[in-house]
Amino acid sequence: MALTLQGFESDRYGAVTDESKDDLDVFQTVGTLKTTPDFKLTTVANLRNLRSGEYLFTPGSIYFAYNTDKTKVVITDDSQLPPGLKYEQVDDDKFIVRLGV
Repeated sequence: MALTLQGFESDRYGAVTDESKDDLDVFQTVGTLKTTPDFKLTTVANLRNLRSGEYLFTPGSIYFAYNTDKTKVVITDDSQLPPGLKYEQVDDDKFIVRLGV
């Protein structure tokens, strides 16, 4: 299995993939978010079986922005987050995205 998060501007942010072959949590940076109030980063999320290439759910999106009032990154829209994916904000600029139960 591979969980991939990719910024919509993939040439700027690249893709971050965690292959769950070692049963360990691996934390990686998706990218650096602009701190301009009107900039929103669209991030594509998908989970794929590496052997078959099959997606386990329809890829979806999650939207991040920098909130200047709170001086932290916030999620502005998670309505397109694929079912089964959960997230938790663990710091002003860090989120953990994982399969939920």
